[in-house]
Amino acid sequence: MLNVLSKDVSVDCDGKVKIDTQSVQHKRKKTVDAEMEAKEKRVWRGNLSSSMKAMAITQAEDNLRKTENEAAEHEVKELEAATTPVRNVYKRRKEELQKRAGELLVDLTEMRESLRIKRNKGDNSSNNSTADTDTTS
Repeated sequence: MLNVLSKDVSVDCDGKVKIDTQSVQHKRKKTVDAEMEAKEKRVWRGNLSSSMKAMAITQAEDNLRKTENEAAEHEVKELEAATTPVRNVYKRRKEELQKRAGELLVDLTEMRESLRIKRNKGDNSSNNSTADTDTTS
């Protein structure tokens, strides 16, 4: 029997219900199911966000590696340059690339730290083990 009568439920003169009362009784269950589904979606989005951050870190590492390689190539070209103006161009470009590599390294470190903090908040056991390893390093 329904605890609360709904406007959707009506009975004709013969006592036959025009609307299935089961669907009315399960309205509360549907709201609980909707809340559970919303919670699952939030968890999934959080996991997706972490995965995207890991991919962004990989891309930043690749960008850093390429920048460092290009700086090394310009250093070799600077040493091989025949004239002083050409040597100065290679030197200036090498210094710009080294500066950019330093900036990328700082960004990469910040990205790793933010991802590590979020992972540790989700898993307390890894937080304790990470704290132990950090003090010994």
